[in-house]
Amino acid sequence: MNKLLKALFFVSTGIIILAAVLLTVAVQTLDLNHYKKNIIQLVKEETGRDFEINGEINLAQSLIPTFIISDASFGNPAWASSKYMVKVDQLEVQFALLPLLTRHVSVNKINLITPEIFLETDKSGNHNWLFQQKTASKGKALSRKNNEANVPPANRQTALSATFDVKEVSIRNGQLSYKNSKNKIRHSIKIEHFNAVSNGTSNPMDFALIASVNGLPLDISGNTGPLLQLSNNEQYHMNFKGEFGSSDFMLTGRFERPLDLEGFSARVNLGVDSLSQFRRLTNYPLPEYGPLQISADISEKGGILFVNDLRGSLAEMNINATGKIKYLNKLKGMDFKLKVKANRLSDLSKIIKYNNLPRVGPLNLSARVTDDKNVIKFSGIDMKLDKSDLKGNVEIYLKKTKPYITASLDSSMLDLSPFMPKKSPKNVIGGKVFSSSPLPFASLNKIDAHLNINAYRIKTRRDNFDKVHLKLALENGRLSSKKLKATLAGGSIDGKLNIDASRPGKTWVNGLINVYGLQPSRLSNLHNDISGAPTDMNIRLNGTGKSIAEIMGNMNGKVFVKVGKGTIKSEKFKILNSEIISNAVNTLLPLSPDKPGRELICAVMNFEINDGQAATDKGIALSTERMDVVGSGLVNLKDETLNIGVKPRGKEGFGVGAGSLADLVRIVGPLSNPHIQPDGVAAFKKGLSVGAAVFTGGMSLIAQGIYGAFTIDNDPCGTAIKSTVKKAEVKTSSVDKAAPVKTSKINHSSSDRLLDMFN
Repeated sequence: MNKLLKALFFVSTGIIILAAVLLTVAVQTLDLNHYKKNIIQLVKEETGRDFEINGEINLAQSLIPTFIISDASFGNPAWASSKYMVKVDQLEVQFALLPLLTRHVSVNKINLITPEIFLETDKSGNHNWLFQQKTASKGKALSRKNNEANVPPANRQTALSATFDVKEVSIRNGQLSYKNSKNKIRHSIKIEHFNAVSNGTSNPMDFALIASVNGLPLDISGNTGPLLQLSNNEQYHMNFKGEFGSSDFMLTGRFERPLDLEGFSARVNLGVDSLSQFRRLTNYPLPEYGPLQISADISEKGGILFVNDLRGSLAEMNINATGKIKYLNKLKGMDFKLKVKANRLSDLSKIIKYNNLPRVGPLNLSARVTDDKNVIKFSGIDMKLDKSDLKGNVEIYLKKTKPYITASLDSSMLDLSPFMPKKSPKNVIGGKVFSSSPLPFASLNKIDAHLNINAYRIKTRRDNFDKVHLKLALENGRLSSKKLKATLAGGSIDGKLNIDASRPGKTWVNGLINVYGLQPSRLSNLHNDISGAPTDMNIRLNGTGKSIAEIMGNMNGKVFVKVGKGTIKSEKFKILNSEIISNAVNTLLPLSPDKPGRELICAVMNFEINDGQAATDKGIALSTERMDVVGSGLVNLKDETLNIGVKPRGKEGFGVGAGSLADLVRIVGPLSNPHIQPDGVAAFKKGLSVGAAVFTGGMSLIAQGIYGAFTIDNDPCGTAIKSTVKKAEVKTSSVDKAAPVKTSKINHSSSDRLLDMFN
């Protein structure tokens, strides 16, 4: 029995081998070019596309039948922009012999050498890789459709796979171009090597690809579902990883309808040095943000990309997001709930390329980000940065000409102290106070905006501004404050600001600030030095120019400050953070040995500003129980010099020596380094008259007869309040041309201290 079985085995094996040899000889002696027209017609009937073979069909010298087709092309549908879908210099197809005996076509390998592949989607969403049968008879098409409809999906795969099989596909030196007219996308893929291997069309496939996409290198490998599922447009699984440019990625997911590129879902992991490298893919100006690490569940439904459980890190910042993108290629139609966390604000320096962010934190930010019809909205903003908080909404309208931004923001506390310099910069002696560097006014023409900001408290390094209300409008290069209100140290502040940079080369600036009832004792740098002294201010300024120096040089307006009754308690009393003014007050009004402070009755500063000349005629006044101080003079904002005359007058009954108070004190020199120049009574009486001569020639400070006015004026503050200087009276100061006045020794108790305080 065993011998019989062995004999049958050898006989059957021999017959199969003999049949294979005979089939090989038959195939190799067959001239396939005689069947070229038949092959072309068959392909056209099955696909509805033109198929051309311009070269020869040959057989390779091998025991395994290998067909070599030269110069072949496969056509595109009529709507496509390119005539051909595929053009190949050489196509090699290797068949397995034995399966042919059972009417099964098994292709061991398909090798495409130097192919050009054109994939395209038109504006209606049609894909050129989906085929339709054109020339087959209606009867045959209907019969085949009915037959397939009667076969269950599982059995249908088996029936189809029994007739055709492919085990390996290889591409060398290929070029793939993709065009999407619907979404205006173009990609160019240069294929160096592609290889896909499986045990048949019904089995999963392993693949590897080395290529470049729009110039970015791509190296990817992984596995996919069976080729049969892909050809039948059925659920198709994918699992791969690779490197793209400077990024690495991993994806596990599937397509519900792979040929339609629909029903995609996957888990994605991505790491990239900078988002900007993907500009070549998206045609969108992605920023230089990185390094970035993200993982997310993504899915597609109805052409919309959904993103769930996105977790990532950008530089030192953590990001969580959930949402969707309607138009992924344009990054438009976004709707995301976003959360951002960072230990310190300075961690964002690498992202925004700015190294001066303070090390304050932690930072927590949440918002909803939407994008619809060229409008990006940040709604429900909730930000906390250390002690600060901010809530509200921001909308950015991306117009064709320039963006338009609207914002409505509220805060219970905005701590600006970390963003402010710890110490005020000191002026270089002999240098300039006002910067001549051009201000960025031109940027006001780049956007339009309307901002509404309300803050219960804004904290600075020294003081707090409470109940802040600010409305700003920026339109066509014109910035205006519709509302500016706040409280400071018990006083109220309101103001206006207008900047007009609509015309190139020249900018107009004008502003108004009113302060009512400010309590100096509630200011951090004065609370130990003064009590009472309620203060009102009115400041009106306007000028033109490209820099602060130029604007100040042609400034017009008025500065008015009025101070009520109070007590100066400290010998180191500082006014407006100015050592010159403060030390002058401390010197002229020394503390009484028998009283804890100096009783202040009133103080006034009243300057008229015309064409960069800030002038006052007896508009400086300070009155205490023991003496009055009155001053006149000029501050030249063009060349940054000042020439102010101050005259103290003792009151009877307070024991103040007339000899120590008779001298006029002049404060002269550059604003960055003024100095004291005392004058005698004789020189004081030689001053020029009020009017045009006040600011020309000689001392340029004190009018003739002012001395007498000083000595008899019992209400210096009232006089200062009413002080006016006509525009015609203010001319270019001749401070620099004035004859030098010799420094005289007035009195060691006051004159020496006056000189020392300006050293």
